[in-house]
Amino acid sequence: MIARLPKTIRPIVPSLYPRLGVYPKSNFLHAATMICSYQVVATRFYSAPKTEIVKTNLEMLDPSLSTVKLGLYKKVRGYLQFYKAGLKEVWSEHKLANQIRMKQKRNEKINWNEHQIVWRDTRDFKKIVPFAFLLFTVSELIPFLAFYFPQSLPSLVITFKQKAMILKKRDDIRARIHKTIIASTENEHKEISSKNFLTGSSINQIYRNFPNVFQISSMDRKTLRFANRFFGLSSVGTKSLLSKRILNHIKLLENDDMLLASVNISSLPTSHIIHACDVRGIPTTNFTTTHLIKSLEQWVAFKTKNPSLDPGLVAWTRIFLLSKNPNF
Repeated sequence: MIARLPKTIRPIVPSLYPRLGVYPKSNFLHAATMICSYQVVATRFYSAPKTEIVKTNLEMLDPSLSTVKLGLYKKVRGYLQFYKAGLKEVWSEHKLANQIRMKQKRNEKINWNEHQIVWRDTRDFKKIVPFAFLLFTVSELIPFLAFYFPQSLPSLVITFKQKAMILKKRDDIRARIHKTIIASTENEHKEISSKNFLTGSSINQIYRNFPNVFQISSMDRKTLRFANRFFGLSSVGTKSLLSKRILNHIKLLENDDMLLASVNISSLPTSHIIHACDVRGIPTTNFTTTHLIKSLEQWVAFKTKNPSLDPGLVAWTRIFLLSKNPNF
């Protein structure tokens, strides 16, 4: 069963944005990270309830959420049951996603929640066959893949602890990429800094001054790998494949932003909020849910006011600002 954490270990996380690339250091950091990550899986990603923790059958099978110490046999059995249940859930969502795709073919409007289901099914369903093969042959490799190659697994078969580690690792990578890009830009283009990305007008101005610098087609392979990793995408592939991957992701986000603009973000389950921030490159593991809601609202408002930004400029804006958002 999933239970609320006692108040005595709920940390107070600073509500202010940290300085660019610098995360708050305190005794509460690990606890804060785990609470945010706890909420990621405490609510099912696309469930109907809006606020409270939702305990699904899949979550109740998650051995990493067990409140009792499990022996080796029970732990192995628990993981196998969880993985099998996750596979069934992926298949069930695939059927629902196909129904939504039929609506799109009929030119019917879909909402943000439906768009998320289709988006996730596009990522997850193609991984179901290789995962099933692993499950029934070398299932002990699954935790290894979840940590080092999370893109290779369907999201519904990743346990709570694995998701917590993935989010923390991903945000650490984002911070390092941010620092690397800032340092590199200071050496090569002193006219460009994070200050140029603080408002919509300054972003458009810097793009007019340096149009070739910010286009995805102008990025070299190393920069493309950075951009893909920043948004939680795979950094494996040729330059053309990396370019296509990040471009498709930004275009999906554009559609997602438009649909999200009509949603009351503060009423969404915490897991939706964290996921929406994560796919946009907004760090999540060191911030309260209230802070993430504000960040997401600011970003969606900015994109609504600036709908025609070049995809490359969108990616660079997120990389330069990291946890901050531009004013519109």
